[in-house]
Amino acid sequence: MDGHVIGDAPTNVWLGLLGRESLHALDRHYYDRQTRYRDETYNRSGLSRWERAAIETHFDNCRRLLIAGAGGGREVLALSKLGYDADGFDCHAEFAASANALLEKDGVRGTVAVVERDSCIDAPAEYDGLIVGWGA
Repeated sequence: MDGHVIGDAPTNVWLGLLGRESLHALDRHYYDRQTRYRDETYNRSGLSRWERAAIETHFDNCRRLLIAGAGGGREVLALSKLGYDADGFDCHAEFAASANALLEKDGVRGTVAVVERDSCIDAPAEYDGLIVGWGA
C-alpha cells in the first residue's frame, strides 16, 4: 500500500475484490510495520506546502477541526500551532498513544482518540471541518 504500489493495476484489482476482514488484516499488517507515524521528528514536521494551501483555501473560516486517520498527530499538532482547535481519531492505538504523548509534551489541548476501523468518534463537540488523513 505504499505510494508506488497503489498505482499498480493488479494490486488495485485485489483491493477491490478483498472482503472487509481481509482489508482490515492488510491494513493492520501495513501500519503495524510503519515506524514513521510514531516518529517524533516526522510528527513535528508540520504541514506540507500543499496541505497548508488546502487549509488556507478551504478551512480559513474554521476554528475547530477534526482529523480522521490522524496517525501520530502530525496534522493535529501543526494545526494547533496555527491556532486551530484540532482533534483527531485513528484506529491504530499505538499511533494515537504516540500522538497524545507528543501533544501533551507540547502543551497542546488537542487529542487523538482510538476508534474501531471504519468508524468515527462520537464527538462531544461540534467541528467546523473534517480533514481525512492521507492513509485513511
